[in-house]
Amino acid sequence: MKIFIMKKPILVLLCFWIFMCFWSCSKDIDESPDGIISLLPTNNGVSLSYNVKTIKYTRLVNPQDSSILTNSEKTLLVPEIRKANVVFEMDTLGNFAGEIIMLPTEPIYPKNVIGRRVTPENLKVARKEFSSSGINYYNSQDNIISAEPFCQRLANYYVHLSNNLSEEVLLSPQDFDLVMDAWKDAGFHVVDNGPDYSSIKFDLQGGNYSYVLIDRNQQSIVGTAHYKNDGSLISKSTSYIQPETEQNPKKINSFYVTPFKTPFSEVEMEIVIQSELNNINHTTNL
Repeated sequence: MKIFIMKKPILVLLCFWIFMCFWSCSKDIDESPDGIISLLPTNNGVSLSYNVKTIKYTRLVNPQDSSILTNSEKTLLVPEIRKANVVFEMDTLGNFAGEIIMLPTEPIYPKNVIGRRVTPENLKVARKEFSSSGINYYNSQDNIISAEPFCQRLANYYVHLSNNLSEEVLLSPQDFDLVMDAWKDAGFHVVDNGPDYSSIKFDLQGGNYSYVLIDRNQQSIVGTAHYKNDGSLISKSTSYIQPETEQNPKKINSFYVTPFKTPFSEVEMEIVIQSELNNINHTTNL
């Protein structure tokens, strides 16, 4: 499998995003002095490293329902904050390797243990190591505590992220309109959401469907929404790149929402995951 870094192929970018969404599976980083690749036995390929901060919490769809929640359900409102250093590498043959190192965080809230499973220290994941063959999970003593087989979705995510960070060559507005017209001609439902955005609908098995939101100015995917056949929301996400300036480095912000009902009071709530990627280093040597 040859790896390629896309300049601005909206058609292929869409295919990567759809493939990532519909194919499901689940020490600081030092730069290598000998080349951009440090985890693979080659210097030719793509290297990506960054820091990520993730905040996970739940929120009420209707704030007035807060009085209905049980005490244990109210603890779900307390946010969980995680930080990590990430490195991902892929060579020109498509082999990849990566490492995720969990960073300690200073809690701003009391530890939430009501109604949640408390993981023993020796089973807490301190580092994740993944490659084309599988994923290993390590504790703080660097002992393997679990392992999983290869996950294609994981590889697709990092390839998609790397492609978004590569040099862009934008189409002219007229050429981009032709691309969107091609989706219409292929039988897909394309909606113009004002002058800056368009969305494409994809019908799935069982009557479910999804929308992909495209920023016409950036010519990139900035959001998705997945629905059941009755129109109820399964999940939605948005993501955007904050360009680098003299005052601020480049950042990537993502926002994921999944609706659910609480188990006891059956109040409608949403699981929200916000993430911010910074200190981004992206290098290619092909």
